[in-house]
Formats: sequence, C-alpha cells, structure tokens
Amino acid sequence: MKRHVTWFLSLILLGGVLSAQNSAAPGGYVEGDGGKGIRVAVLLPQGGDLGPGEEWLLTLIQSSVTADFNKYSFMTIVDRRNLETILAEQNHSLSGDYSDEDYIAIGTLVNAQYIAAGSLKKISNGTFFLEVSITDAGTGVRKASFGPKNCSLGELQGLSVLKEAVADLLPQMGVMLTETGKRSLRESAAAPGANTETANSVKTGIEEWSGFRQRLSQRADALYDLGEIRDALWYYKSLSWYFPQYYKGWLGIVRCYSENFKNFDFYDCETYMNRAVGMAVSASEKRETQAVFASFQAQWPDIQIRREQRKAEEAKRREDNFHNMRFVSENGVLTAYTGSAEEVFIPDDITVIGDAAFRQNGRIKRVVLHDKVTAIGRNAFARCTALAEIVIPPGVQTIGAGAFNDCWALTEINIPSGVTVIPDNAFSGCKNLTGITIGRGVTRIEKAFTGCEKLDSILIPQGVVSIAENAFSQCKSLKNIIILNDSITIGRRAFLACPIANKDEMTGRFGAAIF
Repeated sequence: MKRHVTWFLSLILLGGVLSAQNSAAPGGYVEGDGGKGIRVAVLLPQGGDLGPGEEWLLTLIQSSVTADFNKYSFMTIVDRRNLETILAEQNHSLSGDYSDEDYIAIGTLVNAQYIAAGSLKKISNGTFFLEVSITDAGTGVRKASFGPKNCSLGELQGLSVLKEAVADLLPQMGVMLTETGKRSLRESAAAPGANTETANSVKTGIEEWSGFRQRLSQRADALYDLGEIRDALWYYKSLSWYFPQYYKGWLGIVRCYSENFKNFDFYDCETYMNRAVGMAVSASEKRETQAVFASFQAQWPDIQIRREQRKAEEAKRREDNFHNMRFVSENGVLTAYTGSAEEVFIPDDITVIGDAAFRQNGRIKRVVLHDKVTAIGRNAFARCTALAEIVIPPGVQTIGAGAFNDCWALTEINIPSGVTVIPDNAFSGCKNLTGITIGRGVTRIEKAFTGCEKLDSILIPQGVVSIAENAFSQCKSLKNIIILNDSITIGRRAFLACPIANKDEMTGRFGAAIF
C-alpha cells in the first residue's frame, strides 16, 4: 500500500511543489519583495466534460501553477496535502462550484489571504477552455484572472499555456518579474520534451493511484457481498479518507449503515448521502447515487419525525433525571451519578463529565451525551462493564486518561475532531471494541488501546504525529492498519502481539521495534 502512496506523492511533488514553506526564489527572477508575505492556496481546478483519461490534467494544472508560484515569487503556497484534507471535510467543496462566501470560508480554514482556483472545460476533441483566477479570501473579490483561454491538449501537456497563465497572474498580484525571470519562464514553456516527460510522470502516478482506488473499492464490495459488513465498512471508510472526492466511499458507508439502502435512519445519514451525490461525476455514478438518494428522500420525512420524537424523549428524560437528583454536579461538572438506570441521559446543565463520575457502574448500558458536553474526565466510565453504546459529541475536546478503560461491552467509538490527544488507557481493555474512528484533529495517540482483543482494523489519520509505546499492544485481532503520515513517530512495541497482515511493509516504513 505504501508503494502506491509514496509513488503518487513523489511524482506530484514536482521537486517540492507541495511545500508550505516557500524557499527563496532564485536571485534575479523578481523585482522588489516578490510578493513576500502573501499566502495563496491553490485549489484543484474544476473539470467540465472531461473524459476518464483526461482528469489527470486537473492535477497537472494545479501542480504546475503551484511550482511556478514557488519558483518565480516569494509568496507562500499552502501545502496541498493539508489543504485537500481540510477541504475534504467542507460541504463547500462538494458541489464543485465556489461562491464568494466559499472563498472566504476556505481562506479562513487554511489561513490564506488568496484562493487560486480555475476550470478546464473540454469543448471538442483535443480542445479545451482554461480559466484561472485568484480571489481575496477576506472579501471574496477577484484579484487576478487569466482566460478563458482556448488551448490544445499539447499546450496543456507541454505546460506552455500554464506558463502563460502564471506570467499573466503574477503581475496582477504585484509580483514583477525581471527580464531574467520572464526569459526563464518563457524558456521553461519552450521545452516541450522535458515538460511532456513531467506531464507523463504525473499521469503515470495518477494511474497508479487510481489502481489503488479501484482495488480498495473492489475489496469493499466483495466483503459486503460476503456478508462481512464490518470489514467492508472499514474499506469504504478508507476510500473516503484517501479519495474524499470519489463517490464510492461515501455511498459504501451509507450502504453499510442502512443495511443495503433499506433503513436510512442512522446518525449523520444526510451528510454521507449528500457527499455521495455531490461526488458522483460520470453518468453511471449519477444514476447509481440518484437511485439511492430517491429512496433516502422517501424516508427522510419520517426520519426527521423520529429524530424529533427521540429528541423530545431525551429532553424529558434529562428533565426527569435532573428533578430526581440522580446527578451530583458543581458548576457544570458532573461529579457522581447515583441512579440505577440502564439508559442515562446527561442533563443539559452538565458540560463536563467529571473524573470517575460513573466509574465501576455495572448497570448502565447506554449513555446519551448532549452537544454542550466539552470534556470527559479521567476514569469517567472506567469499569462500566455493561456500557455498550455512547456517542461522543463533536464539541468534546478532551478525553481523560482511563476514561473508558475496561468497558467490556463497548463495540464502536468515534473520536471527534476536536480531540487532539487520546491519552493512556482511554480505551484499554475494551475487549469487544471492533470499530474505532479517529478524528482528523487527533495528533497524538498514547498507550490508549492495549488489550482491545477484537479490534481488527484501524486507520491513523494524516494529522497524527506520534503513537506511544504499547499503544495497540495485545490487540490480538488487529490485521489491517493504514497509517497516512509517513513521518509519524511510533514507539517501541506499539503493535506488540498484533497479527498485522502488512507487517513487512510496516517494518520497512517504521522499523521492527514497533512490533
């Protein structure tokens, strides 16, 4: 798996294209400060009527423009990998069209002053319209533009029209090239052999990456057809992580949660469904997603009614719990629960589940947290051996050490994106835990999942920079693992006694000590 990931990234880098740290432009290329201090995010262009074998041109445009902005200015170009990770979570990017408000929102997310976006539309066989613009992320006002320009496939592959676009855009951004800089840019456009070789390398890399996508998709479908729903869900989720702009991962998640598109009443169903529909590109993809969407829409009114009913019931239960004085709290911190119910609804005035608030409560099976909860304390639910269901709301930012230690009945957990550290023993000893979704905000995983005996798959997001010693030790069913960050630090024996299927590859990447 790493071979495909590394191969793709190394080809697209184009000699350091993706760096967010702009190295100094060669002396004599620019006049004055060369745009120093300007921060630009370069988005993947939108495609129009492109064939399946032409979509790679969009990445070529993004890579070439980014490389030349780096080379012929002192502007800072946002790291494309981080940018696309952020945009993958934004509904703004799903439609394929950006409004003024979208530019402002994206600029805020990536801390960029300007957003460079464009489009490539095929108008006939071998002929395209290219347009590139740069928009002020603070106001949504267009700062610079190029085109629409009629160009040929050869001009795109040879990069000449892309060099022309850069030469036109830079002065509009206040970056003035010297004669040396202008000549260098012209000459780079006049070297079709070298540029075509680069373009072909990018195309080859994308074809390799597409093959990896196809294998993930086929594996997910095959597992689902065999009835291995949990394993299929893991592969569909991997698709959505690696390829957030590909419909299949999102639709596959819906398929698993809805029991093959029969019951859409599950958490966040509308988000997954909208992403699947928004990412469908080809006519066949649109037909497939629209058929499912029609079934979803037919159920949606009833789903909303049931949600409101559940919400009202939960509110009533919280009110009852509060008046029955089953909860002991101080300044919004729950310090103890004195009730004996199997299903517990946290009152609205509680914002923090305090240390050991439910520790060793052997009766509770389900806990419902509301969106105002921001923290779960140390050992809050430790040794709650019957606890089978709890949804950690998106507002939670901290989870204490040992928070769910030895929750034997717990089968699935989602770590929200607001959490940055999964601490020691947070889920250790959860011997029936089979599904873990780690949010994109997590940066460190401590010794958190030891002894999760039934955990068989895990995906470690790009943002995780360290995994502590023994973090997943004694996870005796852990066979499938994907780690997106090649620069991650992994402690000794992090995967001790784990039957990792790709152990040789993991050893090559991170060393034998992790086992």
